[in-house]
Amino acid sequence: DKIDILTTEKGLRDLHQNHFRILKKVAKRGIKVKIMAPLKNGDIVKALKEVAELKDLKSPMGRIAVVDGEHMLMALTNDKVHESQDLALWANSEHAVETMASPLFNQVWKGGK
Repeated sequence: DKIDILTTEKGLRDLHQNHFRILKKVAKRGIKVKIMAPLKNGDIVKALKEVAELKDLKSPMGRIAVVDGEHMLMALTNDKVHESQDLALWANSEHAVETMASPLFNQVWKGGK
C-alpha cells in the first residue's frame, strides 16, 4: 500500500491545505507516502514530513499520483493555466501504472534530493 505523488509548488500547497488530514490518516494506517515537489515553503515541508517522505524537485514537469500500483492520475497542464481549464488523465489500470506512471515517478525520484 503506497501513494506516490509528483507535483508542483502550487500542488504541494494544495495537498497541505486540502488533503493533509487524509494523508495523516493513511500514514497512520501504515500506507507509505512519497511526495516529490519544489520544497520552498518551510512550514508546509515541516508538516508534510510528518506523513510522507519528501524529495525536492527543482522544475516539475507536471503532476502525477500513483496509488497502490493500480490507480494513476496525470495532469497535463501547468500551474499557469486556470484550474477550470486543467486537463488530467485518470486510469484504474495496473498496466498503465506499471508501464507509464510508476516508471516515470521512480526515475524522477531517483534523481531527486
